[in-house]
Amino acid sequence: MEQVLRFTNFSEEDFVVMWNKEEYEIKAGDSVAYPAYLVMHFAKHLIDREINAMDGEKYTNDVNLRNELMSKCVGSVELKEEKGKKMSTTKAKAVATNINAKKKKKDTEEFEGAKK
Repeated sequence: MEQVLRFTNFSEEDFVVMWNKEEYEIKAGDSVAYPAYLVMHFAKHLIDREINAMDGEKYTNDVNLRNELMSKCVGSVELKEEKGKKMSTTKAKAVATNINAKKKKKDTEEFEGAKK
């Protein structure tokens, strides 16, 4: 089964990252679900950005700090898939897209409700 994970931009700045010539933007504080390979790619680049902002030379090889930051930005997503069946990459992406679409809809509804 293609694993889907949650990526959280724990920083105070929006985060933009490229994968396969496609740009992904995750707003500061937002969490999104994507296939694990994307989440791990996003996490590496966010962690690098944050460490470089601290003082890259001093902290670049600090494994404990990297692990701490990794735990802030990578989490699990509960998927309802039939036990014992594998999920294709296409389905994993579709599930992640659906999770993200539901989150955007909820955020929009909350924003619209707050405006009233």
